[in-house]
Amino acid sequence: MANVAIYYQLNEHEESNNAIASITNIVKSTETYYTIVGVFVDSVNENIRLMDLFDMNLSTISKLIINKYPVDEFDQEMLYQLARSEKFQIELWN
Repeated sequence: MANVAIYYQLNEHEESNNAIASITNIVKSTETYYTIVGVFVDSVNENIRLMDLFDMNLSTISKLIINKYPVDEFDQEMLYQLARSEKFQIELWN
C-alpha cells in the first residue's frame, strides 16, 4: 500500500467534536487503500503542525490529503514546491 499523510486545519468557529468527526471520516475512507503515516491538525490561523509536516520525509508519501489550502501565501507555495520536488499528490478533501 502507498503511504499518505493527512493535514487538517480547523475552520473558524469549528468545534473540536466536528473536526474530530471529519478527521475520522477521512481516516476511515483512506485506511483501506493507503497506509496513514501521519495526521497533522492545526487550529485556525496556526501552522505549527504544517511545519512539522514539512519537516517529515515527504518522499515517502504518495499523497497528502488536506481539508483546505493554507491561507498564508508562503505556506501555500511551500506546499506546492514540496509536492513537486518530493513527487506526491495533494488531494483536497471536501
